[in-house]
Amino acid sequence: MILITGSNLDRRMWDREALWLSRTHTVVRYDLRAHGESDTATGVFSHLGDLVGVRDALQIPKATLIGLMENDRLWTVDPALMKGPLVAAINRLESVRVPTLILIGEKDELQREQAGLLAKRVPRAKLVRVRGGGRLLNLSDSRPGSERRRYT
Repeated sequence: MILITGSNLDRRMWDREALWLSRTHTVVRYDLRAHGESDTATGVFSHLGDLVGVRDALQIPKATLIGLMENDRLWTVDPALMKGPLVAAINRLESVRVPTLILIGEKDELQREQAGLLAKRVPRAKLVRVRGGGRLLNLSDSRPGSERRRYT
């Protein structure tokens, strides 16, 4: 499993999840460029290219990706340096052919529309609203045992 951070966060956002997921899975976390302990951007790059580079360096032929939407908003990097995909992901949602689980906190007002769009356009996607969850779902509940939340 490769855990991908949200913007303005680093791999530490996945500390709790990495702990319990690593009991049964190989877990990889890394800092997006210009986040945490990663290098800053000094030339053109893409987040997809960085992800593929991490996967290749660790010789991971196949992985489950877990991440947040809007990973491309880097506050400290000149946007002119970020190389986008050849075709925007939003235009390829119907081509997703893997099981997709979309989690959103019931209190997350900002991502509700995007979650609904993904659920509607990704074939066989399942949308789950997490009772009591907030905007940054995995960081919005720090109670002991919160990794075993009840889903609605």
